Amino acid sequence: MALLIPQHMRLPSIAITVSAWGLAVVIGVLMAGQQQPGRVDRMLIRQVHAMVGDRGKLAELLLAPTDTGVIAAAAVLLVVIALVRRRWDVVVLAVAGPAIAVGLAELVLKPVFDRRLYGLLSYPSGHAVASVAVYTVATMALTSGATRLWRRIAAAGWGLLTIVVMTGLVAMNCHYPTDTVGGVCVAVGVILPCALVSDTITHRHRAKVPIPMPRLRPAQGDRTGVRPVRSPRAQV
Repeated sequence: MALLIPQHMRLPSIAITVSAWGLAVVIGVLMAGQQQPGRVDRMLIRQVHAMVGDRGKLAELLLAPTDTGVIAAAAVLLVVIALVRRRWDVVVLAVAGPAIAVGLAELVLKPVFDRRLYGLLSYPSGHAVASVAVYTVATMALTSGATRLWRRIAAAGWGLLTIVVMTGLVAMNCHYPTDTVGGVCVAVGVILPCALVSDTITHRHRAKVPIPMPRLRPAQGDRTGVRPVRSPRAQV
């Protein structure tokens, strides 16, 4: 069973996890208690609206990957494929990973930072957390055991999809830009360590499985597999 995160990417994954959580906490502290966009948010909102419009058709299309039905369908499809392939690690990660990330965002981080949009808690973006978490698990499952080139292509696709998610949420005025950044950071900060733990458990289980010893085929005409030893007198 191939690892979700290649061995040479384990240390970089830990570094990415620490950086993601650090950025999420810093943004949360800076934006805590606010009910309006900050300077960076206003600049990014203007740029997004200039590119894709304000709640236009393109904005609705970009928002589609964050729809609850789309996310649920992607998660179910991922679990079904993993069950068919008997990738139990992917099944557990696809179910538990996004659930942990969303629960942490909605029940812990949002009340702690108390940032609001239209009077509702907005940081970090729950839509961004849920969608990016599911798509991150899907990307890792898709590239498990794949070549380095294919992993790079998949990572680029993941990055593009993440930008689409963030842009759609901002263009439809569902979240501040920094809300979406925080959501992506939380999703990555949960899924990567969960995948590392899953790989560690899988590797240890695989190491404990005994290697079957090859069976010696008996010599032709001898069921015991032991060749008879000729007496020296018989050879004279």
